[in-house]
Amino acid sequence: MQKRFPRAFDALADVFRFADDFLAVEQVDPRHHYAVHFALEEVFTNLVKYNPGSRQEILVGLDRASDRLLITLTDFDATPYDMTRAPERRTDVSIEERQPGGLGLQLTRRLMDDMDYESNGRQSRITLTRMLR
Repeated sequence: MQKRFPRAFDALADVFRFADDFLAVEQVDPRHHYAVHFALEEVFTNLVKYNPGSRQEILVGLDRASDRLLITLTDFDATPYDMTRAPERRTDVSIEERQPGGLGLQLTRRLMDDMDYESNGRQSRITLTRMLR
């Protein structure tokens, strides 16, 4: 199931409704819903925040393959940036010593079982996998 959404923070409510409809149809156990919402919010808002000049919509795809849930977000007008290679942030130091940013992606990595990035010209796609066990 795929749907395009405006490149805007206020589109998140529609993204969540889209995800909730999919999760209901696929009868995905509710214990996975938070992880799906968190990952969608983190990646979608990063695509909006770090590419504000683009007018292209963002394509969100959800698919279930047996015990795997696949979430894809495709940006059609983006400078390549592989968020799967974002450095881990230190959480074992005081808040004053920490660098700002990056914790959302770090938590997304922990909530998902896999993150994959593809880029072709100005088109970028991030695919997140969550095992439904």
